[in-house]
Amino acid sequence: MLHSSDAADDDGSIRFDFGTGSTDLNGRSFEEHVVEHGDEICVFGTFSAARGGIVSDSDNPLFQPARLRRGSFDSLMRGLAWGVLGCALGVLVFGGFAAAGAWIFFNFGPVFF
Repeated sequence: MLHSSDAADDDGSIRFDFGTGSTDLNGRSFEEHVVEHGDEICVFGTFSAARGGIVSDSDNPLFQPARLRRGSFDSLMRGLAWGVLGCALGVLVFGGFAAAGAWIFFNFGPVFF
């Protein structure tokens, strides 16, 4: 996650470097994304006309970093919808097992094998 002091550059771009030296990052981590010419991406962040690009939202008390995802917005939304559907199915299955266990417990008492 980038912190506001890390992303505070003048031209609106964020520079990413990769090194092998031991640098104390104070618990911070950096992430690099390589975007080839012609790649379809979706970027989440705040656009700054003064800085000419997407910047991290440092005014937010929870600090929302700028995020880059591969694919179109529609493909990301389809993936999100399938993820929600999978979680909902998991909740229903777990809830069914919990309800069946509660029903068995209240009708037959504790069952020990």
